[in-house]
Amino acid sequence: MRGKRVCRVHGGKSTGPRSEQGRKRCAAAKTIHGWETRKKRQIRAEKFREMKALFNSLNW
Repeated sequence: MRGKRVCRVHGGKSTGPRSEQGRKRCAAAKTIHGWETRKKRQIRAEKFREMKALFNSLNW
């Protein structure tokens, strides 16, 4: 539905925080977007390097 500015399912019910206190609370909330964080990616990369070194040490 082009040109519509209000969600046809929710009807524009959610407007987000309106007060200054509410906006600050939302800004301070810890949010993680996506499935992983930098720390998880770093751990996975370290494990991958370990597995690669182990595989290379087998001399296939």
